[in-house]
Amino acid sequence: MIDSDQANLILKGIQDINDTMIARAQDPQNYSESKKMILAMQEAKIDMKDQDAVNAFMARSNENTQAERASKGLTYDQTLVSQPKEDYLTMKHVAERDGHKFSKSVATKVHDDMARTAWYLWSQPAQQHLHDRLNEATFVNALVLFADEVYAQTVATPKRWNGENVQTILAGRKQEISRVSYQQLVTSLEVLVSYLVEQGKFTKGNAAAVQAVLDAEHEDLQYGKVVSMQQAKKLLGKKKKTQ
Repeated sequence: MIDSDQANLILKGIQDINDTMIARAQDPQNYSESKKMILAMQEAKIDMKDQDAVNAFMARSNENTQAERASKGLTYDQTLVSQPKEDYLTMKHVAERDGHKFSKSVATKVHDDMARTAWYLWSQPAQQHLHDRLNEATFVNALVLFADEVYAQTVATPKRWNGENVQTILAGRKQEISRVSYQQLVTSLEVLVSYLVEQGKFTKGNAAAVQAVLDAEHEDLQYGKVVSMQQAKKLLGKKKKTQ
């Protein structure tokens, strides 16, 4: 027979277990994948009765998951994550610029690092608005190819990007690709630059100069003006005066 003291101990043990189980059940890290998906769809205001909308959301969610895994060096489904073209291996390049010598190993690092950064950015909630404007392959390839070209032509890694070398590569890309593709490139670069600034990868001066170039390109795309580096500097000057 169980006496009152033993009964109280048993009841306390059950209560402690219940409290632990309730706490674990309320921790999002312990949610099942199906529950996480349902909550995410509710947050995104997806109509659960609309099968097409549900399927599209699940496909996008899976793509984001695989892109984030790729950015972290984990195994991922390569059919859902764009593999950037390795044009940098055969791309024409300068031997030296501003005291920096071209290195194939550095070119490879620039290429691989930018691929991981692009995959990561594409997968993040803050960038989901981009998914309605361009696809993952366009976003990733635009950023990786741009980084490859900046390094090949100016021997500048992303940390040393500035208004001048960014403007130089943009000028070439503008002549080579369609207006829509160019607009997508500028949009993709704005997302990248914002992230690099946030991560402290740019000096404040270089960040402002690069952003001024991108702002100038937006003006060009909107009004059809030809924007020079001098005009970009003027835009930067106006920004400084208003700050």
